[in-house]
This record gives sequence, C-alpha cells and structure tokens, in this order.
Amino acid sequence: METFDYVVVGAGLAGAATACQLTAAGKRRVLVLERESGPGVHSSGRNAAMVRQVVADPVVAELSRRGARYIAEETPCWKNPPEFARHGSLLLGSGEDFARFGPALEACRAEGVEVRELGPREAVALHPLLEGAAFEQALYTPSDGWVDVRALLDGYLAEARRGGAVVWADAALSGVQRRPPGGFVLETSKGKIGAGVLVNAAGAWAEEVARLAGAPAAGLAPHRRHLFDTAPVSGVEYGWPFVWHLGEEVYFRPNGTGLMLCPCDEDPFPPGDPQAVPEAEVLLREKLGRAVPRLAEAPVVSGRAGLRVLAPGGRSVVGWDPALEGFFWVAGLGGHGVTASGAIGQVAARLLTGGKDPLEKALAPGRGERPRRGAMESAQDA
Repeated sequence: METFDYVVVGAGLAGAATACQLTAAGKRRVLVLERESGPGVHSSGRNAAMVRQVVADPVVAELSRRGARYIAEETPCWKNPPEFARHGSLLLGSGEDFARFGPALEACRAEGVEVRELGPREAVALHPLLEGAAFEQALYTPSDGWVDVRALLDGYLAEARRGGAVVWADAALSGVQRRPPGGFVLETSKGKIGAGVLVNAAGAWAEEVARLAGAPAAGLAPHRRHLFDTAPVSGVEYGWPFVWHLGEEVYFRPNGTGLMLCPCDEDPFPPGDPQAVPEAEVLLREKLGRAVPRLAEAPVVSGRAGLRVLAPGGRSVVGWDPALEGFFWVAGLGGHGVTASGAIGQVAARLLTGGKDPLEKALAPGRGERPRRGAMESAQDA
C-alpha cells in the first residue's frame, strides 16, 4: 500500500493551493485526490473569477488582500501564469452600506491598496452603464479585477506537481480508518492508500469527508448561486471595472462585448451538480430594475448554477480538527476562493508544517459552537 505524508481531498482552489504551498515548503510526499475526471468541475470552475479586496469582515478582508497580492506578485513567477485583468471594481451604495467598511478601508490604505471614494458622476465616468443607477456613492479599487480561473487552478496544480506532488483524478474517497500509531488508511476508487495527514479540501463534500473520518461537523453548508451571460451590449468595454451594488446585492462585469451578471442568490442545496432555474433570472431582473434600470432588460443568452460553501460566521475553516488528530480542514471559502485561495493555501501550509499564522485562531475549526451532526442536512431541506 502506497503511503503519502499528506493526502489532500479535493483538487479545487482550496486543495490545489494547499498542495502548491506544501511542495513550496519542501514537502514531496503529497497526493491530491479528485473525485471528478478533472479539477474545477464544481465551485472552482463556476464563478465570476473576480478579485475583490474591500470586504467588511476583517479576517476575510486580510485573506483577500493577501490573496490579491499573491495573484499579482507570485503567480507571474509560474511557468504559465494566469492572466489578471486589473480593471478595478466599483462598490455602489449609500452611507449606511459603506459604514461597515471603515476598518477594511483603513487596512487597505495602510498596506498601500488604493481605494477612492467617488460620487455618482465620477462612477458613471468610469462605467457609463451606471447612468440612472440608484446609489449615493462608490468605492473604486483600481487593483481589483478578474483572473483566468482555469489558468490559476491549473497553475497551482502544475506548481504542486513540479514540487513532487501527485494528482489523481477519478479518485473518489469512500472510507477512512485510523492507522495505529498515527495516520489513516483511505479507501478510494483507485485502491487503498496510507496518509500521515488527511487534508479535507473537498468543498461541498467536506462534511461528508469529515463524517467518513469520524470528525465532528463544522457547520459547512453548500448554497446554489447563478451566473448569467448576455449577448453583446452596445457600448460595453472590456476595460471597465466590475460593479457590485451593495444595497441590492447584485453584481456584473464585462465579459467580452457582453456582461456576466449575478443576482447573489443563496439557496441551500445538497452537494452535487445544480442546474439553473428560471426563478433566478427573474430575481436578477428584479434587482437590476431597482439598482441599474438600464440593465433590467439585458439580453441574457445563458445561465448556469454553481455551489458556494458557507461556514458559520462567513469565514473559511482552516486548521487542525480539535477532536481528530491528523485531520486538517481547508474548506468553506464561501465565494472568496478566487481572491483568497493563494493566501489560504499559504496559511494551511504553514500550519500543516508546524508553523504559525496571525489568522490561525480566527480560522480554526471549532472556533465557535459546532452544530450537531445533521444540521446541514436540515438546512438543505428548508
């Protein structure tokens, strides 16, 4: 039976970034297990690819700033770096909407991240489709944008392989047993393997992996979210910033000569392959009608659904399980995976190799009250 020092379950952004950083730290006996035929089939491949640094929660905000720096400064050193279109972001809202961003703005400016406060006229000058939109002010972050997520994910895995890691596709995990005096024996669709440390980066399936291993639930809950693409829209320029309306919770960005739009819906949904539903487009148009009337009749030509895995409190779960020795969580990225994955991989690798990180306690499993087993399943049925 082949044995690895670290077995990472899941080849999405969380698992790939962790494997990348483990090999960067000199760890060679790393295996990544992916249940699908390739990486990025689910959440990591179904998102708007946006990099956003101004976030209200201070912990998520720090991960986002670190992650954006990683994409801008570290990935260019890769053999095949992902394209990062730094066309900026515009957050729209009222004074009440922006009140919660005070600490985030201070932290951005302290670290040299430019964030400008704009009035409606200045925002419209940057993004003409906002003419007539309902907002009082805007925050403009020029160093935000969107990234080629496929290249980012492939880059993590390529760097991990270059450092000695092995990636198995079509390798579903079906059983976990403790192995005395330490470690695990894993049953997979490709046979039994040994693991010194089991890293749970299984996304929507993270609670299932914990159940197989006998670890307590962390309260992670998958939710369905939709994205829509339009036909070409007159006047759209690819170099415009993406727009997030905070009051209505709807966002959009240029996508070629059209737009990609999201109604920020969050419906509890079991792990799997969610299909788009017509009600989501209705919700999108209702929100746009209130927020950006010019887009209420946008020529939508396609829609798709993916899963976001939300953790209690909205922060990712990264760290050693307090109840099961050798079991490590990297899960619940909650829609921040594109921006924060590089930073989350660094945090995970530090902790996995015996180091420390300032965010360790804020991200630790068990940092708050754990729901009883079954709470996630109940939420999915609501």
